[in-house]
Amino acid sequence: MSHLQKRSFIAVAIAASVASTLFGCGRAISESAGSTKYVFNNQTSRTVELHFTAAPGSPVGDGAVACQAGAECLIAEDSIIGVNPSPTDSFASIAGIADERAMRVRVFLQEPPVDARWTVGGQALTFTPCCSARDVTLTLTDADLTVP
Repeated sequence: MSHLQKRSFIAVAIAASVASTLFGCGRAISESAGSTKYVFNNQTSRTVELHFTAAPGSPVGDGAVACQAGAECLIAEDSIIGVNPSPTDSFASIAGIADERAMRVRVFLQEPPVDARWTVGGQALTFTPCCSARDVTLTLTDADLTVP
C-alpha cells in the first residue's frame, strides 16, 4: 500500500468511525498509527531557517521554522496508519536559509530528503515496525552548510 493510499485510508477510517458512532453501528474502527515529531538540532554558528515542502498526500503542509545557533526546534509532526513516518513520507524537500554578507542564501538542501541524515535517539534512522511515537532529528553543523 503506498503512502498516499495509507493517508487516504486514514480519512476513510475516520469517516467510518464517525458514522459508526453517529448511527450506532456498534464497533468502532481502530488500527495502530505511527507518529513522528521532526526536530532540527542546529549545531551551526548561525541562525538557520528551514523551509519545508510537504510530500504528496502528507498532512504536514509547507512551512518554515527559524532555529537559532545551538538550539533544537520542532519542525513538524506527522502520523500514518500502519507505519512510523519517515522524512521521505512527510517532506518533498527541506532547504536551509541563512544570512551571509547581508544576503539571505540557501545553505542546505535535501530534495528529496535523505532518511540516512536523520537520527532517532542519537542512532541512525532505520525502518521500525509500526507503531510508536518517536522524535526524528536532523542535526546540522557548519561543515554541512554550503555557503557561497
